[in-house]
Amino acid sequence: MKKAIKICRREYDILVSAFNDGKAVEYKINEWTKRPADCGPLAVFKNKRLAKRFIKPRQSDVHFLFKCKYRPSKDTRLWAHHRNAIIPLPEGTIFADKVMILKEC
Repeated sequence: MKKAIKICRREYDILVSAFNDGKAVEYKINEWTKRPADCGPLAVFKNKRLAKRFIKPRQSDVHFLFKCKYRPSKDTRLWAHHRNAIIPLPEGTIFADKVMILKEC
């Protein structure tokens, strides 16, 4: 497994995908989260600096960074709820089929 940074949002006591198009993926610390069947790949970041740049200071109170490990995906792009809508990628994005968040960083 490889290591990276995952951005999550807290909704009450639940950690979910930082950004979604109507389908939030739930994460639990030290548990594998697999990519849903009807969803594009999960996204992680190469490093903390690039993840921080993506969330910007105005969003830092709702988004949290986690060290994680992941299994790379063979996909080469993210897609929205409708497979034909391509989502532009921020620098440092890595695609994953499964992710385990380890601890907040």
